[in-house]
Amino acid sequence: MDLLWPEHRRDVDVGDLYAAPRRPPHDGRPWVMAVMVQSIDGAATVDGLSGSLGGDPDSRVFTALRRLPDAVLVAAGTARDEDYGPPRTDEATRAWRTDRGLDPIPRIVVVSASLSLSPEARLFADGHRPLIVTTNDSPPQRRDALADVAEVVSLGSGRVDPVALLEMLAERGMNLVMAEGGPGFNAALVGADVIDEWCLTIDPLVVGGDAMRIVNGTTATTRGFSFAHVAMDEGVLLTRLVRAAADRATIQPDWGAHDPREAGSSMRSPAVSVDVPRYSTRPSTTGRRSPSPSVMRAARAQTVSPGRTTTDVGASAVSEAASASTAPATDGAPRADPTADARVHAPRHTTTTTRTAANRRRA
Repeated sequence: MDLLWPEHRRDVDVGDLYAAPRRPPHDGRPWVMAVMVQSIDGAATVDGLSGSLGGDPDSRVFTALRRLPDAVLVAAGTARDEDYGPPRTDEATRAWRTDRGLDPIPRIVVVSASLSLSPEARLFADGHRPLIVTTNDSPPQRRDALADVAEVVSLGSGRVDPVALLEMLAERGMNLVMAEGGPGFNAALVGADVIDEWCLTIDPLVVGGDAMRIVNGTTATTRGFSFAHVAMDEGVLLTRLVRAAADRATIQPDWGAHDPREAGSSMRSPAVSVDVPRYSTRPSTTGRRSPSPSVMRAARAQTVSPGRTTTDVGASAVSEAASASTAPATDGAPRADPTADARVHAPRHTTTTTRTAANRRRA
């Protein structure tokens, strides 16, 4: 991974990049980090699912981020459609978390007003008991059935209020929450103005159609954010944004002893094993199939001619510009040398355009 902004660094470790910034909790609620992926035309999903976007680079970022929070917050529709399972971590990650005062694994928190979850779902496998937050008027039978496999908490009536939800999590000692969507739930969080940070992956793919955006609600809401970093991995943009009013220590990471340029960084190689995509907008009764990974790879490969890297394209641009500069001008006027601009914009290192689309069925 290469860091492009606010400074240029080659071969930055993904774990260091995302673990270094401070994420201080607020008075009465945790810091909320929304983690999403989209195409360049703003689609949050392909055929209702996020798994075809972002590929391996996004999966690596997601894995690095999953080791940081006290809780993973997800809407029930996403957990159901994407077949969420229990979070799994290796021994090194468990030690990394416990050394920092965290539980060995993050707590999964599922939000559902209707409790449309099956007690047989993979989410409840291996004795894993997530926290399910619902309302006082949710169906009593479903509440009783889920109480056998999860902790069920009721908050208010009608819908789960995001502010009350976060206050409840803060009372349980949760200082950092990772929100994984989907777009409808993101709209509720944005409407309540409780998102402090966006970790947004931008896949160089055009999806078209009527796919939802990463925030999909009925009320337009404007919130200001500032870029904290922009990185690139295998042609995929990996960005982090924080509230526009956040202090600079939060925007610019304090690398301290864990500078990614130091080979001995102790925060390298995060390992949270996850296999469920972050969110879904797919209706529960869809009959369509998502494009296969090979189809997605082929679509991305069309950005340049087959067999050519972006460096080859840049080199060709320089060569063609140089040839053009020696051709006589048709009007007899001196021709400006275009090779300067071509040289400036030619890529400085090879970035291949063929990627493997990861199967991002995460837990």
